Amino acid sequence: MKKDCLDIRIYKIRANAEDYLVLPEQSYFIILVVNAEQILPEWRNWICEQIVYSKRCIQAMVTGHECSIWDDILDETYLGFYNYQPPVILAS
Repeated sequence: MKKDCLDIRIYKIRANAEDYLVLPEQSYFIILVVNAEQILPEWRNWICEQIVYSKRCIQAMVTGHECSIWDDILDETYLGFYNYQPPVILAS
């Protein structure tokens, strides 16, 4: 990819499906659009873990149903991953 170009990708996954996210191999920003009301907490946690454990997500934003819960889980997963000593400061 050229240095001054944006690489924008859209992925659709079914809520509660056991699909792994296909995340970029370089640093990325992610916007999650939650378009389902029946999301299992275990599945939400699993998706958040994939994002945090990739170690490449610069910023994650969530919009849609119960987006504040997603934000909290992402933050908690991030802090836990780094044993509450993150390398960068979290900002909302």
